[in-house]
Amino acid sequence: MIRPRIIEYISSQSAESFEKAIGLVLPLGLVYLAASLEQKKHAVSILDCEALGLSKDEIRDEIIKRQPQVVGISAVTTNIRGALEAAKIAKEYGAITIIGGPHMMIFPRETLSYDFIDYGIVGEGEYALNELLFTLEKGGNFRNIRGAIYRDNNEIVVNEPAIVKDLDQLPIPAYHLLPLERYEMPNTGKKLASLITIRGCPFKCGFCYRSPLSFFIRKRNPIKVVDEIEYLYRTYGIRDINFVNESITLDKQHLVSICQEIIRRDLKIEWQSPARVDQVDESLLKIMKESGCRTLRFGVESGNDEILRIINKKTTLLKIEKAFFLCNKIGIDTVAYFIIGYLGETEATIKQTIAFSKKIRPTYAAFFPATPMPQTALFESSVRAGLIDKEYWRDFTLSRRSDGLPFLVPEAGDWVVKAYRTFYFRPIYILKNLRKISSWKSFKKYCLGALALLKMRFKRKA
Repeated sequence: MIRPRIIEYISSQSAESFEKAIGLVLPLGLVYLAASLEQKKHAVSILDCEALGLSKDEIRDEIIKRQPQVVGISAVTTNIRGALEAAKIAKEYGAITIIGGPHMMIFPRETLSYDFIDYGIVGEGEYALNELLFTLEKGGNFRNIRGAIYRDNNEIVVNEPAIVKDLDQLPIPAYHLLPLERYEMPNTGKKLASLITIRGCPFKCGFCYRSPLSFFIRKRNPIKVVDEIEYLYRTYGIRDINFVNESITLDKQHLVSICQEIIRRDLKIEWQSPARVDQVDESLLKIMKESGCRTLRFGVESGNDEILRIINKKTTLLKIEKAFFLCNKIGIDTVAYFIIGYLGETEATIKQTIAFSKKIRPTYAAFFPATPMPQTALFESSVRAGLIDKEYWRDFTLSRRSDGLPFLVPEAGDWVVKAYRTFYFRPIYILKNLRKISSWKSFKKYCLGALALLKMRFKRKA
């Protein structure tokens, strides 16, 4: 199984070189798939090209060395080229190629139009991939495999998306197949493992793609969540956990139960997670802090209430300020994410966002130019406004174009650079963070981040 190398961020959601200073998150989806395959006695390995920093030739060398019969590849739309590259190499050496991941929910037929891709998985693949492999081995019809994408004569057939209804039936992810030392906290260099407690998200933010499966909210048993944390704690010495839910605060009592179990077992961990500002209160934050919560990541998006309404964020500046005030009071670090240049923005609203980023006093801030991803409200609005071609992402998938998306607001890229520099190069901010440096490795990370900010630029043009 392969997480492909990143060929380019065509969406330019991160400034060039800035992501080099950011820690790498392990491919949780692949280790879930691998564990399900191992449960059925398949021999599995994972090649995380991004973590290992592999070149195209090194990917080829690994495939020659491993000689896989089947290669599964994870694909996201912005890096479909990396997935196609890996699939083409695998096919050159005789492997059956299967592509899954979020991209296949959007462009399944376009992706299977490449003759070096044999099958696809649409939806959640833990059971679907096993069924597909069983049918390939024993013979049979793919028609009844939920989640399968296949060819029937000259027709590409896309079955109903697969969904895992009971997350507690899934085995513990196959962490042993990963180079765990490659995944680390960006500021401390400590090993970092990823977990999920809930799948799904009921919100419909305008910039975010939501598959139909996203609205099926499924929760893991809190005991099983902490069992997995303890397994990582005892087996691999992991002390830092990254929850990758859309929002860990989606169900307050569920989260409280997890926190209470971590405390009961006396697991000395630190953890971080995305959260929503309208789902936290002081009592919840206190038990989160007691259980080891170190950092919460909030999608603030804008410093203007009207832009928040356009985004369909379902929150207000007042709620945002309150959440950050409480986190600062209780001692939980925060990351605030902002979108610059959303459709309908003006220079005035952008300036308000930059000012707001400093007003709420997050520990870290990240600014991204608005990027209309396929099948999002932002994409549809941008097409109606005549700003982008409605076939852009389809043509990108089919390798018919390589140009980047335009900014939706003139000079949005310049505003992102300005936002980063005005936030991070404040003397008071620099002095505060220099005091936090506890090791030479941390110091190097901070230096890399500062250098990235100085070099920051964007290729896209309005």
